[in-house]
Amino acid sequence: MWLEKSSQIEQIKRLEKNNSNNNGKNASKASLKIPTTAIHSDGVSVYKLTLDQGSQSTGKISAVKLVLGKIDDQSAELVSGLVAGDIVIATGWHALSEGQQVRIAIAEKAQ
Repeated sequence: MWLEKSSQIEQIKRLEKNNSNNNGKNASKASLKIPTTAIHSDGVSVYKLTLDQGSQSTGKISAVKLVLGKIDDQSAELVSGLVAGDIVIATGWHALSEGQQVRIAIAEKAQ
C-alpha cells in the first residue's frame, strides 16, 4: 500500500546526534533523542522507515524495540535500537503496519 496523504505520515524525523551540555559537563558526549510522539503505546518500540535503494521517498516500515534513557515531555534519550541517520515515524504511526510500503508525501513549496 502506498500512502500519499500527509495526514497518514504527518512527520518523519531523521535522527541526529545532539551534543549534551549539562552546564559544561560531558560537553563532548553525543546522544540520540527521539520525539516522545514516536514511541508506541508499549513504551519501547517505534516504526523505522528504511528507504528503498536509490529512493528518497519510498520505503518499508519496520518495528524496532528500543532501550530508552531519560524521558521528558518532548523527547526520549536513546540508549540502543537505532543509530544516527535512521528515520522514525514521529506522528501518524497508528495508521501504519509493520512491513507496509509507504511513500513520503512532500508538500509543494508555495512560491
